[in-house]
Amino acid sequence: DVTILPNTVDETRFTVGPKSAELTKKYNLAHNEKVILTVARLDPRERYKGYDRIIEALPAIQRRCGPARFLIVGSGEDRPRLASLARERGMESCVSFAGYVLPDALVDHYRLADVFAMPSTGEGFGIVFLEALGCGTPVIAGNRDGSVDALDGGWLGTIVDPMNIDAIADAVCSVISGRGPGWWFDRRSLHEAAAALFGQKAFVRKLAKALPF
Repeated sequence: DVTILPNTVDETRFTVGPKSAELTKKYNLAHNEKVILTVARLDPRERYKGYDRIIEALPAIQRRCGPARFLIVGSGEDRPRLASLARERGMESCVSFAGYVLPDALVDHYRLADVFAMPSTGEGFGIVFLEALGCGTPVIAGNRDGSVDALDGGWLGTIVDPMNIDAIADAVCSVISGRGPGWWFDRRSLHEAAAALFGQKAFVRKLAKALPF
């Protein structure tokens, strides 16, 4: 017999908590500004993660659901291209580059976000989705790769066509507006649902069940 064990996340580290006043001040966020977060290496070889398509969708997001900031956590050589794209779309003030963030500060960035979005086309799984869910942050992912597994086929979050800019904008606005299963927007419930499937305790139980002794 073959048993497939899913990836796991430390549910005792990625937890629900208040938004950081320090980060709100650091990124100069307005009180009514929604935060869209992506955590990814900005490597030209990893453009499949789709962060540029979120920038493309930002004008429509702003028109449909008001002020929104796209916060990108991660560093790499693709940053100048993204900054240029934001300027071309008139979204320079709406895109913030956090650069590399130390692991201890990462949780606060997930908690700061109203939605975590990474419309990838080549993700093997996507641990960042589990980290965001662990912090109770609603998630949007693409429907063409391992991201689907991380969201349990769409049960844990929104799955979209990652190449469709309008679909990405629609999904972001839907989440920002609270459209979807009610428990997606209760951070504690979302954390518990993700931990039940992908937490370390759940992983240990599945491993023990799979072992022949």
